[in-house]
Amino acid sequence: MILALAGNPNCGKTTLFNSLTGANQHVGNWPGVTVEQKRGTLVQRPEVEVIDLPGLYSLNAYTPEEEVARDYLLHQRPQAVINIVDATVLERSLFLTLQLLERGIPVVLALNMMDEVRTRGDVIDTARLSSELGVPVVSISARRGEGIDKLIDTALHLSPVECKANRQQQMDAAMRYKRIEEIMRRAVKQKQRRRTISDRIDAVVLHPLLAYPVFALVMLLVFWLPFGSVGKGLQQLMTSCIEGIQTWLSVWLVRMSVSAWLQGLVIDGIFAGVGSLMPFLPVILLLFLCLSLLEDSGYMARCAWIMDRPLRAMGLAGGSFIPLLLGFGCTVPAVMATRSMKDQRQRRMTVLLTPLMSCGAKTPVYTQLASLFFPNNPFRAVVCLYAGGIALAAGIGRFLRGTSVSGESASFVMELPPYRLPTAGNVLRSMAHRAGDFMKRAFSVILLASAVIWFLRSFTFLIQPTTSMEGSMLGIVAGWFVPIFAPLGFGSMAAVTALLCGLMAKENIVSTLMLLAGSAGVSSAFSGQAGAAAYVTFVLLYSPCVAALTAIRRELGSWRWALMAALGQTGLAWLCSWIVFRLMGG
Repeated sequence: MILALAGNPNCGKTTLFNSLTGANQHVGNWPGVTVEQKRGTLVQRPEVEVIDLPGLYSLNAYTPEEEVARDYLLHQRPQAVINIVDATVLERSLFLTLQLLERGIPVVLALNMMDEVRTRGDVIDTARLSSELGVPVVSISARRGEGIDKLIDTALHLSPVECKANRQQQMDAAMRYKRIEEIMRRAVKQKQRRRTISDRIDAVVLHPLLAYPVFALVMLLVFWLPFGSVGKGLQQLMTSCIEGIQTWLSVWLVRMSVSAWLQGLVIDGIFAGVGSLMPFLPVILLLFLCLSLLEDSGYMARCAWIMDRPLRAMGLAGGSFIPLLLGFGCTVPAVMATRSMKDQRQRRMTVLLTPLMSCGAKTPVYTQLASLFFPNNPFRAVVCLYAGGIALAAGIGRFLRGTSVSGESASFVMELPPYRLPTAGNVLRSMAHRAGDFMKRAFSVILLASAVIWFLRSFTFLIQPTTSMEGSMLGIVAGWFVPIFAPLGFGSMAAVTALLCGLMAKENIVSTLMLLAGSAGVSSAFSGQAGAAAYVTFVLLYSPCVAALTAIRRELGSWRWALMAALGQTGLAWLCSWIVFRLMGG
């Protein structure tokens, strides 16, 4: 049996999906979190499959993720659909419900967030609502786990024959709204509204004069926490732990009489590569913590509304803000998040600009080189890099505004969800998901890359051991590219090889630098501060990693756009790095 979860964006589908299946899917308090189908099985009944569909307001789809949900509901015909509605905005949610009933789709109506309805003092007569719609109605609170067992029992015993008998007559839009008004009048009693907490907070954060200063303060805090004194202290603590483990491992390998080449592979290869990334894990976790708090609280949606006007100057709209902000975490989900955008030209432009936002994988590079070459104020150096990527994205968007790539800005409409106190479960789940992705890359792609780089660095093409970088396989190949980067102040083999390895995963850059130059020799890979500044500028701007390019191709439907992004950004990176190097006296 298959149960499909369908409903408006941000109605609690994914929270319910996690509760039913024991999954760990990302949850956020803003529309558009789910952009593709997610599948799982009931914890109590593994033979029952549960499908979490992207949010949609009606069966008249306008965006790619809405088309995914509509096509599944109309053509796959699941045995039962749990139509989740936000009970606090029931009137708006019932439009999709009526459309589902008109199609004869077997539906159980799940009234989610009933705890908030009770707090408001509203009353929903579920028996009368069930009678009016002709389908079972169950009150739940997905966040608190209330009513879940009754909902599943009702869905599993839903009679398709009864649903077909209750199939409602097709109506036009005006008739549906009239029918919804009748249902609301008969089944819902709403208490007279007072100013809510969300209204009071919005009076400040959305104020015409205060909105932008508050936004700037929030963004400053988001970056200060991981890159300021807090993040630096945790990074130093982790560094001490890693160094202790490395010392113990070296002694143990010698004590066990392990061969010299194997010791070199483990200590100078694998451990030097993977271990060099671990000190940056607390920094990345703090950044993800800040993003998770913004998402779960509901402020993320306000950010999109605030940034609508500035983004219009780039030929975009407020809907582009959330994918761009998610780009500071990882480019792949950020690119996928553009599926919620209705205007296809703006969506294309957002996809192409998102890689200019510094993803978490670049954080170790910024932090390492900023601490080494700008020790007096590394936080300022890192902020300049993030701001530089945003400024260049704005400039490129402005330049391309009105072209076939961008186009004029369409109107932007977005539901502002109520503020909610972030729950520890959602925040920790989001952090664990992102940290898990970082660790997987560290112990898969980067571990393999570190071992391969060590081998290429240690042997010639005749598979003879060598201590000369220039005579090794890696040195010969890297030497072909060194002249290209020499004018930028980082024409060393270590720096160039790190950039080439970064095409697979940006985390490879730090691990490769440490592997080839060592912690004491990294500074010699660059021509002073000017060379280091040019290098991080190049890292900021050059081609996205393979995973990001694949996501771009998938979302835009052509490798042409992905190659254009890779080549265009790399050319821009070279030019900007050359300018930075010259301006700093290189």
